[in-house]
Amino acid sequence: MDLRLLEPRALWLLGAALPLVALYVLRARRVRVRVPSTWLWEAARREALARRPWQRLRPEASLLLELLAVLALSLAAAKPVVRRPEARAHVALIIDESASMGTRESASTRLELARRAAEAFLRAVPSDTDVLVLGAAHEARVLSAPTRDPTALRAALQRARAWDVEGGLDEALRLADDRLRALGGSGRIVVVSDGAVARSGSARPRVPVELLRVGAPVINVALSRVELRAARDPRGHDVVQAFALVANLGEAATTISLTARLSPGGEALASHTLELPAGGRVPVTLTFPALAGREGLGVVLEKTPPDALTADDRVFAVIPPGRSLAVTVDAPEEEPWLLRALAADPEVVVRRGPSREAPEDGLLFVLGACPAAVPSRSVVVLGPPPGRCGEVSVGAAVEAPRITAYATTDPRLRFLTLDGVHLVRATPLELGPHATALVRSDLGVLAADASDALGTRTVLGFTPGESDWPLHASFVVFVRNTVELARAQRARRLAGSSRTAEPLRVEVPGSVTALTARTPEGSVTLPVVDGAALLGETRRAGLYALRWPGGESLRPVNFLSEREGDLRGATWVPPQGARSSSPRGAPPPRELPGPWLALLAALAALGDLLWLSRTKRLTRGAA
Repeated sequence: MDLRLLEPRALWLLGAALPLVALYVLRARRVRVRVPSTWLWEAARREALARRPWQRLRPEASLLLELLAVLALSLAAAKPVVRRPEARAHVALIIDESASMGTRESASTRLELARRAAEAFLRAVPSDTDVLVLGAAHEARVLSAPTRDPTALRAALQRARAWDVEGGLDEALRLADDRLRALGGSGRIVVVSDGAVARSGSARPRVPVELLRVGAPVINVALSRVELRAARDPRGHDVVQAFALVANLGEAATTISLTARLSPGGEALASHTLELPAGGRVPVTLTFPALAGREGLGVVLEKTPPDALTADDRVFAVIPPGRSLAVTVDAPEEEPWLLRALAADPEVVVRRGPSREAPEDGLLFVLGACPAAVPSRSVVVLGPPPGRCGEVSVGAAVEAPRITAYATTDPRLRFLTLDGVHLVRATPLELGPHATALVRSDLGVLAADASDALGTRTVLGFTPGESDWPLHASFVVFVRNTVELARAQRARRLAGSSRTAEPLRVEVPGSVTALTARTPEGSVTLPVVDGAALLGETRRAGLYALRWPGGESLRPVNFLSEREGDLRGATWVPPQGARSSSPRGAPPPRELPGPWLALLAALAALGDLLWLSRTKRLTRGAA
C-alpha cells in the first residue's frame, strides 16, 4: 500500500504529545505532613528522599489512551490517502513522419503541430509511466527507448522528420505492440497524425490505440507521374518529350503553369499553362530540343503557384539518350544475314571489331566464341564452342535438332514464330542455376538467357548460317527485338526513375569496388558487389549523383503518391475503435475516512476518563 498525506502540515498536532508525556515524568511538589509512623509509607518515603524533580516514565494505560487520541486527531487533520500497488504503466507514442506531415498551415507545419500535441500529452502523463517514442513513415523507427526523462522525450520528438514518402502506420503499430507486450504491465498506443495515411489496414494491436489528430483539410495539386523519352518531331529533328500527370485533389477548378528546366537552377526548357477541373487528372507533354551533350543531365518539372505541400510540387528526371544505338559485330568472317537484319533499323550504327572495343551502352554480337569479359552490357553469343559460357555449359554438336517450344513472353521472342525453322546442326546448352531456357528442341535447350549482374546475356547454340531461320521474317523480328531491349535497358540505366522509399540499385563495371552517392541528405559511400551497388534509404526526392572511378551517373528519385497528397480529409481510423485521447494513469487515490479517525480519538479520550475514574474509586476503597 502506498500511503500519502494530503495535508502533511497538520501533523504539528503531534507536538501535543510532548507536554502530555512531560506531565507524567515531572515530579509533583510534596506537602509536609506529621504522622505517627512511616512504616506503611516506606515506598513513599524512599521516593520522598529523592532530590531529582523528574521521575522515570512508566507505561500507564491513561498515557497510552491519551497518546492514541492525539495521534488519531493528527491523522484526521492530515487527510491520509492510500493507493493500491499496480503494475508499471507504459505508453508507445507514434509520430507520423510521412510526406503529408510537411504540409504548411499558417506559420507551422503539421509536424510542428504534432510535436506540440505530443508535448502536451507527455505533460499530462503520470510521472511513473514509461514512454516509448516511434517514428512512422514508409517504415517504423525507434526515436527513443522507454524512458521517464522529459528531456530525452523532448529530444526524441525533435528527431522526427517529415520525409518525402508515403505514410504507413501498420509497421509502427506492430512494433509498438510487440515492445509493450515484452515490457509487461499495462500499456497503450498513442498515434499523433493528420490521418492522411496512404497505406493501412492489417495491424490489430492487442493494446488500446488512441489518435491525436492534427491539421485541417487542405486543397492540393500534385504531380503524380513523370517520364522523359527521346523522339523525333515531324521534321525529323531529335527532341525530348517530358510526359507528366497533374492531379487536382480539390473541389474547385484551378489553373497552373508547368515548367521544365535544367537542374539545378538551369535554363528553362519548356513551359505550359493548363486548366485543371475539380478532382481531375490532366496529362501534359512538354517538348524541347535534344541538343548534343545534354544526355544524362538532370531536369526538374515544377508547377506554379506552389501550394501547402511542396513534396509533390516538383518531379525530377534525366534527359535520356537518343534513339541511335551502337552495335558491334565480332565475327571471324562476314555474316550477311545478321548485317542485313541490323540494317533494317535506320537508328542502328553497325561496326565490326573485337569485343573488347564494344561500347558499354551498345549491343554486341559475338559469333563462334564466348568472350570471358566484355564491356558491353547487352551481349548476344551465337554458336559458342563446347565448354563453359557464363551461366550455361555448351555441349557437343548434334545434327538436325527439331524446335519443340520457345518462350513467347520473353521480350526477345515477342511477335514471332519459330514454326517451320530447320537447323542443320546445333550445340545443346546445359543451364546453370541462374539461366532460363528460351528455345527448346528434342535434343536439348538451343537458346538461353544467361544474364547476370553485369548485363543481359543471350546465348544461342547455333549460328544463322547453320539454319534456314534467316529466310523467315521471324529472324528480322528477333534482331529488332534484341536491339529494342538493349535500347530500353540503356535508357533505364541512364534515365531510370525510382520512387522514394524504394532501394536504388546502380550497375557499374565489374572492376569497381565502391562508389560515392551524393543524395539530398548528404554523401555516402556504397560498396559494390557483383557489379552493383544498393542504396537502401531514399527518403528525399531529388537527383542522386553517383560517382565511381572512371564513370558517373545521375538517378532521379521522386515522391509520386496521390493518396498521400490528398489532404481534403483524414482517412485513418485507429483499430479497435476510436478511444479518448486523455492520458490514463493509475486509479485515483482513496482517502482514509477522517470521521472514523476522529471517532477513534473520542473513544480514546473516553477510555482515559473511565480509566481515571476507576483508579480514583480504587484509591478511595483502599483508604
